Amino acid sequence: MWVKRLTNINAPNATDVQGMFGECNNVLYIEGVNIPKTKLVPSVFINCKKLKTVGLLNMPSMTELTSTFRNCTSLLTLPMFDTTNCKNISNIFNGCINLKHIPLYNFSNVTNASWAFHNCKSLYILPDIDLMNCTNFSATFKYCSNLLKLCEKMNFEHVTTIDNMCNGCMNLQEFNHPLYVDSSGQNGASGYIDAFTNCESLQKLKFAYSKITNGSRMFGGNNGLKEMEIDYLEKAGSGKYPFEDGDLHMISVISGELQGLN
Repeated sequence: MWVKRLTNINAPNATDVQGMFGECNNVLYIEGVNIPKTKLVPSVFINCKKLKTVGLLNMPSMTELTSTFRNCTSLLTLPMFDTTNCKNISNIFNGCINLKHIPLYNFSNVTNASWAFHNCKSLYILPDIDLMNCTNFSATFKYCSNLLKLCEKMNFEHVTTIDNMCNGCMNLQEFNHPLYVDSSGQNGASGYIDAFTNCESLQKLKFAYSKITNGSRMFGGNNGLKEMEIDYLEKAGSGKYPFEDGDLHMISVISGELQGLN
């Protein structure tokens, strides 16, 4: 007989719970997990492919939630829990293809959100999660094919990478955050390959101060992009602007200051 429900898991002195419920492929419900002292909570529920609901979680000390719910392909609902001290959420919901809603977690101290929502195909709208201090957006929303809009509280002035950030977000309609791209890595994102590839519904984008050596793969397959607002964009060296080739020949409005085009 397979156990389908786990309740009242109490580990008050545990400091390492990596993979605690990992690969529990027949568990459908987990209710009540108390691990107040652990700081690292990586892969706790990874690959629980039949898990539908997680109830009360008490993990106030944790600083890392990497791959916590990764590949929980049947997960439908999540509990609200204290994430105030969390700094790393890389891969936290990676592969949660049936997850439709994310609670309004406090991610204000998170610096790494790489692959956090990768392949969350059922997400349409994200709550206004605070990611203002995040510096790594590598593949954060990759293949979120039904996502219409990103969080409002995002700051790209000091990010280190946005490569593949929105790759495959086919229904993303707007991106209201000024992009800071500096290939030297001194200010703004240095990695930006395929950041908006196949964002077929994206129509408008804004660059703030940017310096690019090669942006030729930044917008592949974006047939819908019609307007690009630019504060200042400089091409350094012999590289290409993000819109010099590929599918961006349909852009009708490019406003702002360009340097180094010739």
